[in-house]
Amino acid sequence: MSGYYDEDYDQRPPQHHSQPQHHPQPRRQEYEEEYEQRPQPRRQEYEQGYGYEQRPPQYNRADGESDSYQGGGPYRPPPQYDDSAIRYASQHAGGHDHAFQEALNTAQYQHQNSASHQQYANASEVQAAARTHAEIYEQGNGRPQPHHSPEAIGQAAAMHAFQQHHQQQEEAGEERGPPDHQALMGTAMGEAMKLFQGSGGGDNAAKMAMLSSAAMMVMKLMASHNSGQGGGGGIAGLLGSLLGEGGGGMGGMIGMLGKFL
Repeated sequence: MSGYYDEDYDQRPPQHHSQPQHHPQPRRQEYEEEYEQRPQPRRQEYEQGYGYEQRPPQYNRADGESDSYQGGGPYRPPPQYDDSAIRYASQHAGGHDHAFQEALNTAQYQHQNSASHQQYANASEVQAAARTHAEIYEQGNGRPQPHHSPEAIGQAAAMHAFQQHHQQQEEAGEERGPPDHQALMGTAMGEAMKLFQGSGGGDNAAKMAMLSSAAMMVMKLMASHNSGQGGGGGIAGLLGSLLGEGGGGMGGMIGMLGKFL
């Protein structure tokens, strides 16, 4: 029997061979060539069709940056606020208060973590802030009225900060340009503090609501301004477009807004 296997070893069917079978190797070269020929992302198209500032926002933002840009112009990242804003606030209010820093931190956190459509100023809230501003500064001699909420007072304070910035530019004969966001933020919070004190004060919660509301309004307006919503008219064009025809009859504040942002 052993001779039979020795003589006929190579004649046996392949399945009886004890030697291992060699399977074909993957066609690596063909796969690599096929991979190289596959369509690549349209990076070149974006680079040729857009400048860096004009590319869709998701290609411009840094890691962790919000993709909530909604504007029609070149994307600019939102401004960052630091101790300069706190110094402006203390100077405008006539004294330092630790609530300035706390309110600024709160507003920045809420603004960065809010839904995309809530990061920009909209027409209804700008018009409401303009009405409250007129009631406080034109009808109330700089004093809030009983029906004004702390949040509404803070928004009116922010509008007043923009108005003061505009008046200072006109008095100095300066050309209309991008506002100093640190000064605007500080002035808005400082003005909110003055309104809080002028209304007889209150609990700490009301004070924080006024300060953080003023800070949030500045952030929304600056975000809208940076997104290009104001067109070529800067912040005046922005607020003018937001207020639209609904701004009529609200006093000098509305007239200023139509030519300021």
